[in-house]
Amino acid sequence: QAESTLIKTEKTKNYLNIEGLTSFIEKTKKLIFGATIQHNNIASVQTPGGTSALKITADFLMQNTQIRRIWISNPSWPNHAKIFYTSGFEICKYPYFNKDKNILNFFEMKNCLNNIERNEAVILHGCCHNPTGIDPTRDQWMELAKIAQKRRWIPIFDYAYQGFSFGLQEDMLGIHIFSKFIHEFINCTFFLDYFLTKF
Repeated sequence: QAESTLIKTEKTKNYLNIEGLTSFIEKTKKLIFGATIQHNNIASVQTPGGTSALKITADFLMQNTQIRRIWISNPSWPNHAKIFYTSGFEICKYPYFNKDKNILNFFEMKNCLNNIERNEAVILHGCCHNPTGIDPTRDQWMELAKIAQKRRWIPIFDYAYQGFSFGLQEDMLGIHIFSKFIHEFINCTFFLDYFLTKF
């Protein structure tokens, strides 16, 4: 039905702009960041999937910054390490999961992130952590944001499951908290969007 509607209403066979469909990007910004954030401070492009967004992120950082080390949760989605390794990054892991108690290993996670240097990057699962399904609480997100602000590493949010936990806006808790403390971070949202944000 969707394909039929597109065929009936299309006005051109031209390709999209290289950055993607402008109206889609603008509506996605509002969905992710809400109406209170100045969207003109957010640079956005559309990619063919979340994996492509992460690959573009890796290449962008390698070509335009001094970041050469990426920190990934232990455990994490296996492709995180593969994507950044192929772009030339050193892969490091931070503690995340206490398998014995089946809980977030927040104390060790926090201690590790508090020792990460400037010009390093940290991948954070925005919600529905893959593969554990365990996410930080509001207070824990707040602590992590303050650590990132103090240590000045670059957060990279991977939002593959927005809306699958508590709701579309509720699942953006982490990024909304970070946006109050951090002036620059990256968000990769899995429905064909990639975001480099600079407030």
